[in-house]
Amino acid sequence: MATIACELHHRTQSEIVVPVWVNDKSVIVGVLDVDSDIKAAFTDEDRDGLEAVCKLLGDHGFKAASKPHLGLENTTDEDE
Repeated sequence: MATIACELHHRTQSEIVVPVWVNDKSVIVGVLDVDSDIKAAFTDEDRDGLEAVCKLLGDHGFKAASKPHLGLENTTDEDE
C-alpha cells in the first residue's frame, strides 16, 4: 500500500484511518486517513461520521470505477 507523506507528519499527535470497502466488505479500495496536531483529537462521534462517509464512497462512489483487477467485476448498477 502506498504511503502519502504530509508536511505536518512530524507534528501529528492523532490519526484516524478508515477503510473504504466494496462488495460487502470483501475488497478495500481505499482509506481515509486524517491527521491532527492535537493529542486525542478524534472522538467516537468522529469515527462514526468518517465511517459513514467511507460507506457512502464504497456503496456509490466506486461503482463507476469497477475494474476486474479489484475484484469488482460483479458490481453492476442493478445492485443498487
